[in-house]
Formats: sequence, C-alpha cells, structure tokens
Amino acid sequence: KWIGERYGNRKFILLGQSLGGLISVSAVLKNQSAWVALILMSPFFAVFKSHGFLSLLAFSISCVLPRLVWNNPIKPAFLSHDPDEVRKYKEDRLIQRAITGRLACEMFKGCSCVYNQANQISLPVLILASGDDRIVSLQATQAFYNRINSKEKKIKVFESSYHELLHEKERYEAIEIIREFLMKTGWP
Repeated sequence: KWIGERYGNRKFILLGQSLGGLISVSAVLKNQSAWVALILMSPFFAVFKSHGFLSLLAFSISCVLPRLVWNNPIKPAFLSHDPDEVRKYKEDRLIQRAITGRLACEMFKGCSCVYNQANQISLPVLILASGDDRIVSLQATQAFYNRINSKEKKIKVFESSYHELLHEKERYEAIEIIREFLMKTGWP
C-alpha cells in the first residue's frame, strides 16, 4: 500500500523465498487483486521430513512456554553447495539465529492455512523448488502446487540443488526462468 501510494496505484509481482514464500502466499490470499503474479522459491509449507517432530514440539512449547527461545535448527551447510555462500551466511550478523515457540507454532499453523486455501489462488504462479532441499519439504511444495487453480502455473525442480536456489553455483538457470516469467507477465 505504501509503495502504491508513493509511486502510483500499480500492481506488483510478489516474490518469496523459504519463509518469505509462506508470507507471500498469505498476502496473496488476503488480497489477490493487488498482485499481478506470484513467484516462490523453495517455499516453506512444511519442514524437511526428518524434522517433522518440530511441528508437535513447537505447538507444545507454544502452549506452555510461548516465549521460550531456542536456536534456529537450519544447518548452513544445507543452504548451498557453494562454500563462499555458506561462509557468507555464517558471517552475516543480520540473520536471526533464534526462534520462539510461539513463532514456530504460528509458522506451522500458517502452513496448514495456506495449503487449505491454495485452490483459491488464480493469478499466475511460478514455483522454483530445490530437489535436494533438507530444510523445507519438496513434497509439501508439490502438493501445494497441485492445489493451485491458476491457469498459468509452472513448477521447476532443480534436482541437485539445496535450499537457496539463487545462491547455488547453477543459479543462472533459475534466474533465466524468473526473467522469462516476468517478461511473460508484462513486467515491468
């Protein structure tokens, strides 16, 4: 709304990576007419299969100790195959390295909510997913994609990539797919 007021009433393309993907879908579901298209990269709709117990743990902690803080369980080595990118992540002081029980619980609730409403999405959607993602669930991303009602939807799975597609050594294919999608939508 702020950008629209400042630069004129325009519609925008929303892009979300990981947790930003979940937030982006939530924003689209609240006001689909405000957006031209949606691009998701390794969106967070569920955790990687070996971390499934975190949902139950987060709910339990949120009920009893909602402000309890624990370390972020993301292992930097599973973000990118590019060692320079992993090093940058580890050194970045702006990255939040802790999470509360309440935030984790709300994230998991958000996953269920957007999955249940995915069939309401009708605007163009591009999803780029990591085939070797050990942070978010590829299966949940594919299930979400299958529920979308958009006539213009595309999913591309990068089979050997980790979570951060734009920080992998093979990022140029992902960038090209995004560029083509943007051109197809008539952006800018």
